[in-house]
Amino acid sequence: MEDTRRDLHDSDLNSLVPDVRVDRRGFVAACLAAGFAVSAEPVLAQAIKTTPLDAVAKLHGPVLGLYGGADQGIPQEQVDKLSAALKASGNKKAKDSTIHVYPGMPHGFNADYRPSYRKDAAEDGWKRMLAWFKKNGVG
Repeated sequence: MEDTRRDLHDSDLNSLVPDVRVDRRGFVAACLAAGFAVSAEPVLAQAIKTTPLDAVAKLHGPVLGLYGGADQGIPQEQVDKLSAALKASGNKKAKDSTIHVYPGMPHGFNADYRPSYRKDAAEDGWKRMLAWFKKNGVG
């Protein structure tokens, strides 16, 4: 069943953006959506049941995680657990993942519409994301 959903998901993406190969896609997600993004399931209802730690072994692509070190919603302990799980995984895509923590940065440091916005960290994160996509064949 998962293969059928993934095939439908890929065909849907191809119909929206026919000039982009589905094997070279990437996407950006923040906050709660980021947890869904690392889910191996393409269906949101399934993603809600999955935590990022649960999805490590099923990743279909490497993950770039950019976290604020002072984020009260995502404690450093959780970030450390995810980073360790990625490194210890037998999944090559998980091992190719990178977690970067911005010391002292709050939740939403990259959201320029929020009081928590921190320009320097946000701009660095944007550059890292673009480099990450290029390194991983998305672009």
